[in-house]
Amino acid sequence: MGDTSKNNTREDRKYVRSVLSQISNSVSDLAINNCNRLFWLKNGSLETIRLWELGKKIGASCGEEGKVMLNLEELEVRDRSLKSRREEGEHRGFQ
Repeated sequence: MGDTSKNNTREDRKYVRSVLSQISNSVSDLAINNCNRLFWLKNGSLETIRLWELGKKIGASCGEEGKVMLNLEELEVRDRSLKSRREEGEHRGFQ
């Protein structure tokens, strides 16, 4: 009975891997990019907080925390803007 149980478990794992492989192969780059874009739109300021907390853990200090957070948020906004302009240029055929 032990061998049968091991074989069934092995077959179950193979089946799960097969299904997951099919699912991951069916997800397009566009779908991933859209999901990431929506995530960052909803959680942009949360990312700023996480970044600053990480900076503090490694010993960063540069003035008032509130000002630093605002600067980080402005940089996030700038980066998103530059990224969208770059993608728009690529879409139009410019590089």
